[in-house]
Amino acid sequence: MRQSVRKFDSKSVQGQGTWVRARKMTVGEIAEADARIEVEGNFEYSMSILREKVLEWNWTDDEDQPLPQPKDDAGVLDDLTDEEFNFLCECVVGKQPELKN
Repeated sequence: MRQSVRKFDSKSVQGQGTWVRARKMTVGEIAEADARIEVEGNFEYSMSILREKVLEWNWTDDEDQPLPQPKDDAGVLDDLTDEEFNFLCECVVGKQPELKN
């Protein structure tokens, strides 16, 4: 069975013990993204991809309160730092190493 949903260690942007589960993009989706980015702009299109592909996480805000799950509150992505945003982009494109469990 194909396993496109992966779990990623996010300690580099959120601290020890944090993770993200995301669905990786297919080669076709990456090719489509290249074409759409030219029309829609990189940031706007990237946000739409993250809203679709980031499934869950155990991230917190600056007060150490749990952030809502992206599937429950798509607006939560608007409050991310640029490092967190870039990390998530790398997860769905396949540039971040996956956790073993």
